[in-house]
Amino acid sequence: MWSWLPTQASADVSLRVTLDRSRLADLLAPAAAVGDEIVIQVTSDTLAVRAADDAHTRSVTATLDADTCSQYAVTPGRLAFDPTALRAAITADEAVSAESDPVTLAYATSDSTLSVSLPTVTHEQPVDPTPETQVPQLREWPGGATLHHRAEPLAEVCDYFAAIAEAVAVEYDGSRNAFRIKSAAAESPNDASQSTGAYERSGADLPGEAPAATVRAEFDSALLRDFVAAAPRHARLRIDIADAHPLRLGWPSARPDRRVAPPVEVTAHLAPREVPARDDRA
Repeated sequence: MWSWLPTQASADVSLRVTLDRSRLADLLAPAAAVGDEIVIQVTSDTLAVRAADDAHTRSVTATLDADTCSQYAVTPGRLAFDPTALRAAITADEAVSAESDPVTLAYATSDSTLSVSLPTVTHEQPVDPTPETQVPQLREWPGGATLHHRAEPLAEVCDYFAAIAEAVAVEYDGSRNAFRIKSAAAESPNDASQSTGAYERSGADLPGEAPAATVRAEFDSALLRDFVAAAPRHARLRIDIADAHPLRLGWPSARPDRRVAPPVEVTAHLAPREVPARDDRA
């Protein structure tokens, strides 16, 4: 139903990057919400932070352009580390520094530690320069539907479904020009009764590039809720739906009043549930 792509990296990665504290926080937060370990991909023009959960059913990538950093000296490669302590160091500095105060993130092979230097805090921690992570293989997205939805009302919808149903179906109905989330049907008549519900909005209310085709997939309702909850409340989510492929969500991770530089861009993938064929159901 979906595939996962293992990736390799050189151990020669290095970086010395200076950026606003708030942007570093925006870069780390989405991936840290998914996994205990995150991988930072360093390229000549971007920093990308990625995490996938242990079951390989979901992943998040947050990307920041090098142009938003006041200093950007890197050797491309990948590093894996626990984000908890690093985010704690950033939080510890909040009381005495402004969001726009500079933070320097640095790593050199000779030191074997990742460091972050803030106005009042210097933090160091070990890293793995040869991480073995798995992420969804989605280089060619198949035909499907793309819509947009405000994060705050969609988060409330996902809270509701996570409370009443283990799984939901997310779909775009081309015949009715409608985006819909509804409780997934029980797999057999013998299954325990299940609370049901449906949420529907016209495609005209949620503009996007939605074709005439109908697409539908089932997802764990709690995982979908967690993904939507990770987006800023003011954000406009891009929702890509395709049959038998991970649901893809995207949003800019920045506050509405921050317009000086491009925001951190977040892409989240949620794998669909394995749905048995009808003739396999009891």
